[in-house]
Amino acid sequence: MVSIGVHRHFVLYGLMEYMRKSFEKQFTADEILQLLDRFFNLEMLVWFKFYV
Repeated sequence: MVSIGVHRHFVLYGLMEYMRKSFEKQFTADEILQLLDRFFNLEMLVWFKFYV
């Protein structure tokens, strides 16, 4: 279970770096999560942690 949380941080960091390079603007973790929430229902993804 701990490794899943660590992987989430790597994914979030990777998205932050990708967005920074693509748009030449620094994004915060909150901004990235808000953008993801616009396109994906993040609450529905929570079920995954219960099955792992």
